[in-house]
Amino acid sequence: MNRAIRTVLILLTAGACGMPPLAAQPVPGPGFVVLPFENRSSFEGPWDLGLEVPRYLSAYLTTRYGSLVVAPQVVLSRVAGQGLGTGALSDPKFWKQLRDELNVRFLLVGAVSDFDVSRFATGSETLGAYEAFKGAAAVSFTVYDLTRIPGSLPAAERSHGIVRGEFADRSFALTLFGKQSQRTVEYRELNRIKFGSEEFNATVIGQACRQLAHNLTVQLETDLPFLRSRELWTEDTTAWTAPSDTTDIIFRGRVVRGALIYLEGDDAFISLGDLDGVQKGQMVTVFAEKEPGISPGSEVKVGLLEITQVRGPHLSLAKIRTGKENLKQKMEVRARVIE
Repeated sequence: MNRAIRTVLILLTAGACGMPPLAAQPVPGPGFVVLPFENRSSFEGPWDLGLEVPRYLSAYLTTRYGSLVVAPQVVLSRVAGQGLGTGALSDPKFWKQLRDELNVRFLLVGAVSDFDVSRFATGSETLGAYEAFKGAAAVSFTVYDLTRIPGSLPAAERSHGIVRGEFADRSFALTLFGKQSQRTVEYRELNRIKFGSEEFNATVIGQACRQLAHNLTVQLETDLPFLRSRELWTEDTTAWTAPSDTTDIIFRGRVVRGALIYLEGDDAFISLGDLDGVQKGQMVTVFAEKEPGISPGSEVKVGLLEITQVRGPHLSLAKIRTGKENLKQKMEVRARVIE
């Protein structure tokens, strides 16, 4: 018997017997829910890294992808509101509940493995010394596809790894007669700086966290290619954490535009570089020139590039990932950068 006819007969029989009709299951959206991380670092400071780092990453993901990202403090609020213990955070049944109630598909779990700010100085601090500072942060992470929960966790795993972010201020500021440099003031007053604030983002550890977040998105886009093709390039965005949180983490995303300068084989040079805010590993979209009679805003995406080297203020080398046969010099390229 034809499979489609057999299915119709089964449904009609079920209805005649008073059985409830089969309901279509809603497909979760492509958003993320981010759980609190485990803190395995040796950092001793005022910040709760198990909450602050994933909260920071949540804000970054929201700005980069413009999609739903449920931050860890929201998850903790739901746990407390339901009278559950923190053990629920590792329970796949609770994960399934988050999927169904929040309409998100992916869950991000992880651990902070390194978080450090170090100072290097030579000479005498009372007379004169050169100093430099370095910030470093690292997390291990796993992303699960919640549409495969309940079930085998290994089968639900979609991405995992360890990502790092580092920033070294190699300016070697000179301090004379005990006068502190701005970096020294930041280093010694980290305890008063709010995690994720604009002041925090200007420090060496803040810039290391920014690099960490960028490297995480590069890994996610490798393992979850659909993130590369989402409509990310249409408008500037701002992301922030939940209003009930007292320390807002704000990122501003903007679209930068350039052009294809030169094509050779699988390589392309584009007119976006350091001063434009692009980074190695970033995806860049190529648009075809407008044709006569086409209304503004209806350009066609014809290719995708991945930046492999940032070579100058307005110059980068990229690998052609899609659309090689469609690309021509002077075509417009766009990338989203986060400030």
